[in-house]
Amino acid sequence: MSHINNPPLMLVNTWLYILTSADKNEARRHAKKMLNDAFGSVEFAIMYLENHEEKLRA
Repeated sequence: MSHINNPPLMLVNTWLYILTSADKNEARRHAKKMLNDAFGSVEFAIMYLENHEEKLRA
């Protein structure tokens, strides 16, 4: 997975927050679409954030 064209971390965090906290509405569908478009799946987006956090701790 290439990190060159990934969206900013804050935006990814926002999409994940909306996806996990919103009722099943348009915002949640849009957040999931954006994550899937950017990373291929929600799981890869989470892995991207976890990897970035590990780099910050090192």
